[in-house]
Amino acid sequence: EYMGMVELSLLIGGFGYPYGIHSNNNSDAAKRGGIGMSSWQLCSNVNIWKVESATNISQIIKNWNIYTHNWLYFVCYQRLSSYKVVATFVLSGLWHGFFPGVHITMINMILMTVAQSSFRKRIQIESNSILLNI
Repeated sequence: EYMGMVELSLLIGGFGYPYGIHSNNNSDAAKRGGIGMSSWQLCSNVNIWKVESATNISQIIKNWNIYTHNWLYFVCYQRLSSYKVVATFVLSGLWHGFFPGVHITMINMILMTVAQSSFRKRIQIESNSILLNI
């Protein structure tokens, strides 16, 4: 309930504005139609459009809590060689607090992510074998 207030206070304070990145024609503002257009992208923690139009669980996770996802990815996921998904969701559950609903959600997310990954690998193997037989 306080996340909106925190993001709003950061925006009002100007902490979300990326000063100095709109100085050349290769910037995002120039691609959108002109130099000097406002961009408050540094304070955005959720990409609503990508969450609502996601086609898999991974896209939802990557675009929901962006900075926490990036932190978990660099601190936990990249450093492990096995059980990366499980360890990352366990750390995320500890990060979010000791509430039963959080841990039930994390367990469900582990199961859905692993199932989605194995399903996608199976589909890729099947589609490759079909293409080789043509």
